[in-house]
Amino acid sequence: MEPPWRRKSPCSWDPAWRESRTIVDKVQEMGDGDAAVGIIRAFAAGVLDLPFTPSLKNANKAMPIRDNDGLLRWFDFGSLPIPEDIKSYHREKVQIRLKKGDKHNESSYL
Repeated sequence: MEPPWRRKSPCSWDPAWRESRTIVDKVQEMGDGDAAVGIIRAFAAGVLDLPFTPSLKNANKAMPIRDNDGLLRWFDFGSLPIPEDIKSYHREKVQIRLKKGDKHNESSYL
């Protein structure tokens, strides 16, 4: 029987769900099915990367930014295993924000 986290979600079309699912799957793969081992290996490889985390084990390469609607997008993906179509969507939204020059300007992403 398939574990609950592996079952297809009714929201599998949702980009946020797909991003999360891809990361969880990669962590499981890296741990050969052992979540604890996978988490340790994934942090070491930057596959799990939490922005602004004080942990020295965290790569700190993934960087979020808000788009013009105030939603979080990835400015830099670091080594996150995000599907290419979703990366393109994030890049598109970030470029729109940077070109418009509204209250969220290029220097405010940090």
